[in-house]
Amino acid sequence: MNYLLDKKTVFSNRPSPKRSGPWWYLFLIVSLIFAGGIIAKTIEPSNQVAVKTVGSVGSVLSWPNSQFNFFSSRQTLVQSNQKLKDDIRSLNAQLLSSKMRIEELEVMVQEFGRAPMSNVAKGKIILRSGYFSFDTFWLGLDKSATTSIRAGNLVISDHNILLGEVVVVYDSVAKAKLYSAPSRKTAVRIGAKNIPTMATGLGGGNYLVTLPTSSEVVHNDLVRTEKNGQEYILGIVGTVEKNAETPFQKVYIKPPVNIYELRYAGIIFS
Repeated sequence: MNYLLDKKTVFSNRPSPKRSGPWWYLFLIVSLIFAGGIIAKTIEPSNQVAVKTVGSVGSVLSWPNSQFNFFSSRQTLVQSNQKLKDDIRSLNAQLLSSKMRIEELEVMVQEFGRAPMSNVAKGKIILRSGYFSFDTFWLGLDKSATTSIRAGNLVISDHNILLGEVVVVYDSVAKAKLYSAPSRKTAVRIGAKNIPTMATGLGGGNYLVTLPTSSEVVHNDLVRTEKNGQEYILGIVGTVEKNAETPFQKVYIKPPVNIYELRYAGIIFS
């Protein structure tokens, strides 16, 4: 027996593989479809990651702009708040000014009454001398009024309370002196019995009168004086001092108004 066979004989004797025919192609097609689905599912998350990554990058790129808008809006809000504060401050100042004006008008009405007097110039007291020597004061006036005012014009509070007289007139102010200036003497009449006497100034609206003990003078009696044919109130009786060892009594006269609280005075001109 010959065991030596050539290669052609050996390979030619091997059985050839069987062919499945159409079923094999069908299996191949189904396998490809199944594999394609797996690959698609694998790629899809990657696409989503890519999309999310792109979105994150966009957010990072837009962050400076959003921060700028925040600070810009905050600056606008701060400016608006500051403007509101300025407006409130201005309105408060206007309110205080109006309140002061109303108060001035009320004081003026209280001190001079509602009926205007054509021959009286109203002046605001702008300067006084010391508290214990209050005998001169300065009145601020309208320039139009200074042309009618002269030295010697009477100075009053309210309609009928006499304070003093003008001594000097300047451009827009007038200097006045109280009749109660120390040592100045003024003819007066006291009480219901119209007792005539001379009142000596003590300063600050106060006077001293010396009367016989027999003269009937009581607390709060009116003290009047006459100037230019018109009678005015000069003060009221405060304290009466009697001394049994002397035939005289001392009568202290005080002002009917607190002259230190006056804000306005009137100047009578002809």
